[in-house]
Amino acid sequence: MSGRNNTRKIDAGLDEEAARWGERLLTRIGVMCRSECEHAVHLRLRRQAGFTDADVERVINGPRTPGDPFETALLQAADDLFESDVVSPATWATLSKSLNAQQMIDVVISVGGYRSGSMLINSAGVQLDANMADFRFPPELRATP
Repeated sequence: MSGRNNTRKIDAGLDEEAARWGERLLTRIGVMCRSECEHAVHLRLRRQAGFTDADVERVINGPRTPGDPFETALLQAADDLFESDVVSPATWATLSKSLNAQQMIDVVISVGGYRSGSMLINSAGVQLDANMADFRFPPELRATP
């Protein structure tokens, strides 16, 4: 990282931009794990923070949807970790343009933590509360009984 001072922060408590990117990253792993509860909780938070329908679609559709290169790299990191448990060299290279080494490690730890949470929620069969019905997965992502 050559000691440069990068301005992006992944830790959700640090600033508004960090919360925005963090929510997208964490919600993407929930989508990849098909954890409707994880998705619903973060969708509710994103909606309260002003996320639009286009923002939500971007996370659901993932890195194949055109968008901001940094956001695409975050979504790709979540997909990489889900699919092969490693962030690809191309994704690392893109992230390293905006994040320092600690922030890049935070991406991996965050995705891993939320993936574990999604696994627990899915394994325990946790269902959405009635007050979360507006935050469900789109029909094509819902598990079939």
